[in-house]
Amino acid sequence: NEKIKNAVHETKGRIITWQKKPIMAMYHVCCGGVIPQECVGFNFEKHPYLERKKKCLGCKTYKRYEWEINLSHDIFCHYISQFLNKSIVRVKKILKISHAKSGTVRRLFLEIETLKNKKKSSIIQVSLNNKQLRRILNLQLSAHSAFFKLHFDKNYNVKILGRGNGHHMGLCQIGMNEYIKNGIKIEEILKFYYPKTQISLLEEILSLV
Repeated sequence: NEKIKNAVHETKGRIITWQKKPIMAMYHVCCGGVIPQECVGFNFEKHPYLERKKKCLGCKTYKRYEWEINLSHDIFCHYISQFLNKSIVRVKKILKISHAKSGTVRRLFLEIETLKNKKKSSIIQVSLNNKQLRRILNLQLSAHSAFFKLHFDKNYNVKILGRGNGHHMGLCQIGMNEYIKNGIKIEEILKFYYPKTQISLLEEILSLV
């Protein structure tokens, strides 16, 4: 790809750093307008340059900026059964849904009926965090996003409303592309997606090792 070859040639010897060390340059397809600082389960103390506090406005027109998945109660129970390695009969009650500052589900508390054997069942309570829910609901394959809300109807069919495509950390590829089209300089864009960083010469960084 000639564009990639040219990009590599033009940026040869330059590297993004924080405190004179190479950064963990995470990136994703589309952030969906989610602010990384408000996400859950990430160690910003170790990587403060990923704690972006401003909203990306460049990816609004992307097809997965917002998305929706609908699951029947039976399918939802099937997914939970596989994850917990238990035979789930039904969701008996939604005890609580807690959310992160961003609005994404932090933890889901359920009361479910499980089948001990062919004749006996029992009622148990289950607590599932964001990462576990992503695995259960197969979001990695279906929607590729760490941001989602859950809405249950009276029959416990579930509607999953999400935003973006990826983990929301670091550079938003769709957003960056849009900013470039609008004439914003690459150095400014990188500063936006990786605050507190700078572009350094690789030979200078190697001399410090």
